[in-house]
Amino acid sequence: MKIKYNTQQITEILKDLKSLTGITIVFLDLDGNSISPHEKDEDFCLVMQSDNSIREKCSQSDYKLLNRCKNSGKYECHMCHLGLYDSAMPIIKSGITAGYILMGRIRSLKSPQTFTFSDNKKLSELYKKLPVFTDIQLESLRSLLANITFPSAIEIEQNETIEEIAEFIEKNITENLSVGFICKKFFISKNRLYKDFKEHYGCTFNEYVTNIRLEKAKELLLKTKEPIYAVCEKIGTDNYSYFSNLFKKKTGMSPSAFRNQNRV
Repeated sequence: MKIKYNTQQITEILKDLKSLTGITIVFLDLDGNSISPHEKDEDFCLVMQSDNSIREKCSQSDYKLLNRCKNSGKYECHMCHLGLYDSAMPIIKSGITAGYILMGRIRSLKSPQTFTFSDNKKLSELYKKLPVFTDIQLESLRSLLANITFPSAIEIEQNETIEEIAEFIEKNITENLSVGFICKKFFISKNRLYKDFKEHYGCTFNEYVTNIRLEKAKELLLKTKEPIYAVCEKIGTDNYSYFSNLFKKKTGMSPSAFRNQNRV
Protein backbone atom coordinates (compact mmCIF):
# COMPACT_ATOMS: atom_id res chain seq x y z
CA MET A 1 0.00 0.00 0.00
CA LYS A 2 1.17 3.49 -0.84
CA ILE A 3 -0.27 6.62 0.75
CA LYS A 4 0.08 10.02 -0.92
CA TYR A 5 -0.44 13.16 1.15
CA ASN A 6 -1.31 16.58 -0.22
CA THR A 7 0.69 18.59 2.30
CA GLN A 8 -0.78 21.92 1.24
CA GLN A 9 -4.37 20.78 1.67
CA ILE A 10 -3.65 19.11 5.00
CA THR A 11 -1.93 22.25 6.26
CA GLU A 12 -4.88 24.43 5.21
CA ILE A 13 -7.34 22.14 6.99
CA LEU A 14 -5.29 22.21 10.19
CA LYS A 15 -4.91 25.99 10.01
CA ASP A 16 -8.69 26.35 9.72
CA LEU A 17 -9.14 24.08 12.73
CA LYS A 18 -6.65 26.13 14.73
CA SER A 19 -8.39 29.36 13.78
CA LEU A 20 -11.68 27.96 15.07
CA THR A 21 -10.41 26.25 18.21
CA GLY A 22 -7.05 27.81 19.07
CA ILE A 23 -5.64 24.30 19.33
CA THR A 24 -2.42 23.16 17.69
CA ILE A 25 -2.97 20.00 15.62
CA VAL A 26 -0.18 18.09 13.86
CA PHE A 27 -0.72 15.46 11.17
CA LEU A 28 1.67 12.47 11.24
CA ASP A 29 2.22 9.70 8.69
CA LEU A 30 2.21 6.01 9.67
CA ASP A 31 5.86 6.23 10.74
CA GLY A 32 5.20 9.20 13.01
CA ASN A 33 6.76 11.81 10.70
CA SER A 34 5.08 15.20 10.59
CA ILE A 35 3.24 15.96 7.35
CA SER A 36 2.07 19.39 8.40
CA PRO A 37 4.65 22.09 9.22
CA HIS A 38 4.82 23.36 12.79
CA GLU A 39 3.56 26.83 13.51
CA LYS A 40 6.31 29.42 13.72
CA ASP A 41 4.49 31.86 15.98
CA GLU A 42 5.72 32.20 19.51
CA ASP A 43 3.57 30.32 21.97
CA PHE A 44 3.83 28.67 25.36
CA CYS A 45 5.13 25.26 24.28
CA LEU A 46 7.67 26.63 21.83
CA VAL A 47 9.13 28.89 24.49
CA MET A 48 9.17 26.06 27.03
CA GLN A 49 10.90 23.71 24.60
CA SER A 50 13.83 26.08 24.23
CA ASP A 51 14.94 24.25 27.37
CA ASN A 52 16.53 20.94 26.27
CA SER A 53 15.35 18.95 29.29
CA ILE A 54 11.75 20.11 28.85
CA ARG A 55 11.89 19.45 25.11
CA GLU A 56 13.02 15.88 25.82
CA LYS A 57 10.14 15.35 28.26
CA CYS A 58 7.68 16.72 25.69
CA SER A 59 9.05 14.37 23.01
CA GLN A 60 8.78 11.37 25.33
CA SER A 61 5.24 12.36 26.27
CA ASP A 62 4.17 12.61 22.61
CA TYR A 63 5.92 9.33 21.78
CA LYS A 64 4.11 7.42 24.52
CA LEU A 65 0.77 8.93 23.57
CA LEU A 66 1.19 8.14 19.87
CA ASN A 67 2.22 4.54 20.63
CA ARG A 68 -0.86 4.06 22.77
CA CYS A 69 -2.96 5.34 19.89
CA LYS A 70 -1.23 3.02 17.38
CA ASN A 71 -1.68 0.00 19.63
CA SER A 72 -5.32 0.65 20.45
CA GLY A 73 -6.30 2.00 17.03
CA LYS A 74 -8.51 4.61 18.67
CA TYR A 75 -8.55 8.01 20.34
CA GLU A 76 -6.17 8.35 23.30
CA CYS A 77 -5.49 11.26 25.65
CA HIS A 78 -3.50 12.18 28.73
CA MET A 79 -2.34 15.08 30.87
CA CYS A 80 1.26 15.99 30.07
CA HIS A 81 3.99 16.86 32.60
CA LEU A 82 3.09 20.56 32.29
CA GLY A 83 -0.57 19.95 33.12
CA LEU A 84 -1.78 20.34 29.53
CA TYR A 85 -4.27 18.09 27.80
CA ASP A 86 -2.87 16.17 24.80
CA SER A 87 -4.59 13.62 22.58
CA ALA A 88 -3.91 11.44 19.55
CA MET A 89 -6.21 9.67 17.15
CA PRO A 90 -5.95 7.70 13.90
CA ILE A 91 -7.21 9.12 10.62
CA ILE A 92 -9.26 6.44 8.88
CA LYS A 93 -9.97 6.41 5.16
CA SER A 94 -11.79 3.56 3.39
CA GLY A 95 -11.39 1.47 6.52
CA ILE A 96 -7.60 1.94 6.53
CA THR A 97 -5.46 3.94 8.96
CA ALA A 98 -3.86 6.64 6.79
CA GLY A 99 -2.12 8.67 9.50
CA TYR A 100 -2.49 10.18 12.95
CA ILE A 101 -3.19 13.58 14.42
CA LEU A 102 -1.69 14.89 17.63
CA MET A 103 -3.66 17.60 19.35
CA GLY A 104 -2.31 19.55 22.28
CA ARG A 105 -1.54 22.79 24.12
CA ILE A 106 -4.99 22.69 25.70
CA ARG A 107 -5.93 23.60 29.25
CA SER A 108 -8.75 21.55 30.69
CA LEU A 109 -10.64 22.36 33.88
CA LYS A 110 -8.21 19.99 35.61
CA SER A 111 -5.17 22.00 34.53
CA PRO A 112 -3.55 24.50 36.91
CA GLN A 113 -5.18 27.92 36.74
CA THR A 114 -1.80 29.63 36.71
CA PHE A 115 1.61 28.49 35.54
CA THR A 116 3.57 27.84 38.72
CA PHE A 117 6.65 26.13 37.27
CA SER A 118 8.51 29.35 36.59
CA ASP A 119 8.77 32.96 37.71
CA ASN A 120 8.98 34.01 34.07
CA LYS A 121 6.20 36.55 33.55
CA LYS A 122 6.22 36.00 29.79
CA LEU A 123 5.56 32.30 30.22
CA SER A 124 2.77 32.99 32.66
CA GLU A 125 1.08 35.30 30.15
CA LEU A 126 1.45 32.79 27.32
CA TYR A 127 0.02 30.06 29.54
CA LYS A 128 -3.08 32.16 30.20
CA LYS A 129 -3.64 32.47 26.45
CA LEU A 130 -3.90 28.70 25.96
CA PRO A 131 -7.47 27.59 25.14
CA VAL A 132 -9.49 26.11 28.00
CA PHE A 133 -11.97 23.33 27.20
CA THR A 134 -14.59 21.62 29.34
CA ASP A 135 -14.96 17.83 29.23
CA ILE A 136 -18.06 18.22 27.04
CA GLN A 137 -16.20 20.48 24.60
CA LEU A 138 -13.26 18.05 24.44
CA GLU A 139 -15.62 15.18 23.67
CA SER A 140 -17.33 17.24 20.95
CA LEU A 141 -13.94 18.04 19.44
CA ARG A 142 -12.95 14.38 19.52
CA SER A 143 -16.18 13.45 17.74
CA LEU A 144 -15.63 16.16 15.13
CA LEU A 145 -12.05 15.12 14.40
CA ALA A 146 -13.08 11.46 14.12
CA ASN A 147 -15.26 12.39 11.16
CA ILE A 148 -12.61 14.37 9.30
CA THR A 149 -11.25 12.04 6.61
CA PHE A 150 -9.22 14.62 4.66
CA PRO A 151 -11.03 13.29 1.53
CA SER A 152 -9.04 14.98 -1.23
CA ALA A 153 -5.81 15.36 0.74
CA ILE A 154 -5.05 11.65 1.14
CA GLU A 155 -4.83 9.13 -1.68
CA ILE A 156 -4.42 5.43 -0.94
CA GLU A 157 -3.02 3.21 -3.67
CA GLN A 158 -3.65 -0.49 -3.13
CA ASN A 159 -0.82 -2.46 -4.73
CA GLU A 160 -1.25 -5.75 -2.91
CA THR A 161 -3.38 -8.28 -4.77
CA ILE A 162 -5.64 -10.89 -3.32
CA GLU A 163 -3.28 -13.50 -4.75
CA GLU A 164 -0.46 -12.12 -2.58
CA ILE A 165 -2.63 -12.46 0.49
CA ALA A 166 -3.51 -16.02 -0.50
CA GLU A 167 0.18 -16.81 -0.95
CA PHE A 168 0.93 -15.41 2.51
CA ILE A 169 -1.80 -17.61 4.01
CA GLU A 170 -0.38 -20.75 2.42
CA LYS A 171 3.16 -19.97 3.63
CA ASN A 172 2.10 -18.98 7.15
CA ILE A 173 -0.68 -21.43 7.89
CA THR A 174 0.34 -21.73 11.57
CA GLU A 175 -0.08 -18.00 12.18
CA ASN A 176 -3.12 -16.20 13.58
CA LEU A 177 -4.89 -15.77 10.25
CA SER A 178 -7.86 -13.81 11.50
CA VAL A 179 -9.55 -11.17 9.38
CA GLY A 180 -8.21 -8.44 11.67
CA PHE A 181 -4.63 -9.73 11.43
CA ILE A 182 -4.70 -9.89 7.61
CA CYS A 183 -6.36 -6.48 7.23
CA LYS A 184 -3.76 -4.87 9.46
CA LYS A 185 -0.81 -6.59 7.77
CA PHE A 186 -1.90 -5.80 4.21
CA PHE A 187 -3.60 -2.44 4.92
CA ILE A 188 -6.85 -3.65 3.42
CA SER A 189 -10.38 -2.97 4.62
CA LYS A 190 -12.61 -5.83 5.78
CA ASN A 191 -15.20 -5.08 3.12
CA ARG A 192 -12.63 -5.28 0.33
CA LEU A 193 -11.12 -8.48 1.76
CA TYR A 194 -14.53 -10.16 1.90
CA LYS A 195 -15.48 -8.95 -1.57
CA ASP A 196 -12.22 -9.99 -3.26
CA PHE A 197 -12.16 -13.49 -1.76
CA LYS A 198 -15.74 -14.08 -2.78
CA GLU A 199 -15.03 -12.88 -6.33
CA HIS A 200 -11.68 -14.67 -6.76
CA TYR A 201 -12.24 -17.93 -4.88
CA GLY A 202 -16.01 -18.24 -4.57
CA CYS A 203 -15.89 -18.54 -0.78
CA THR A 204 -15.48 -16.40 2.30
CA PHE A 205 -12.08 -15.52 3.72
CA ASN A 206 -12.54 -17.88 6.69
CA GLU A 207 -13.68 -20.70 4.40
CA TYR A 208 -10.55 -20.19 2.29
CA VAL A 209 -8.27 -20.38 5.33
CA THR A 210 -10.08 -23.51 6.54
CA ASN A 211 -9.76 -25.18 3.14
CA ILE A 212 -6.02 -24.42 2.96
CA ARG A 213 -5.53 -25.83 6.46
CA LEU A 214 -7.41 -29.01 5.59
CA GLU A 215 -5.38 -29.53 2.42
CA LYS A 216 -2.19 -29.09 4.43
CA ALA A 217 -3.52 -31.57 7.01
CA LYS A 218 -4.22 -34.13 4.29
CA GLU A 219 -0.67 -33.72 2.99
CA LEU A 220 0.84 -34.23 6.45
CA LEU A 221 -1.39 -37.22 7.17
CA LEU A 222 -0.29 -38.96 3.99
CA LYS A 223 3.38 -37.99 3.84
CA THR A 224 4.40 -38.13 7.50
CA LYS A 225 3.92 -40.30 10.55
CA GLU A 226 3.15 -37.31 12.75
CA PRO A 227 0.47 -38.01 15.38
CA ILE A 228 -2.88 -36.31 14.77
CA TYR A 229 -2.36 -33.73 17.53
CA ALA A 230 0.96 -32.70 15.91
CA VAL A 231 -0.78 -32.31 12.56
CA CYS A 232 -3.28 -30.00 14.29
CA GLU A 233 -0.48 -27.80 15.59
CA LYS A 234 1.24 -27.63 12.20
CA ILE A 235 -1.86 -26.24 10.51
CA GLY A 236 -2.46 -23.61 13.19
CA THR A 237 -5.17 -25.45 15.16
CA ASP A 238 -4.67 -26.38 18.81
CA ASN A 239 -8.11 -27.91 19.37
CA TYR A 240 -7.94 -31.62 18.50
CA SER A 241 -11.69 -32.26 18.82
CA TYR A 242 -12.57 -29.28 16.64
CA PHE A 243 -10.06 -30.37 13.98
CA SER A 244 -11.30 -33.97 13.94
CA ASN A 245 -14.94 -32.94 13.66
CA LEU A 246 -14.20 -30.41 10.94
CA PHE A 247 -12.06 -32.89 9.01
CA LYS A 248 -14.79 -35.53 9.14
CA LYS A 249 -17.43 -33.01 8.11
CA LYS A 250 -15.41 -31.96 5.05
CA THR A 251 -14.04 -35.37 3.96
CA GLY A 252 -16.56 -37.83 5.31
CA MET A 253 -14.00 -39.63 7.46
CA SER A 254 -11.83 -39.06 10.52
CA PRO A 255 -8.16 -38.02 10.14
CA SER A 256 -7.04 -41.53 11.18
CA ALA A 257 -9.37 -43.22 8.71
CA PHE A 258 -8.24 -40.88 5.95
CA ARG A 259 -4.60 -41.73 6.64
CA ASN A 260 -5.20 -45.49 6.77
CA GLN A 261 -7.34 -45.55 3.63
CA ASN A 262 -5.25 -43.30 1.38
CA ARG A 263 -1.68 -43.91 2.46
CA VAL A 264 0.34 -45.97 -0.01
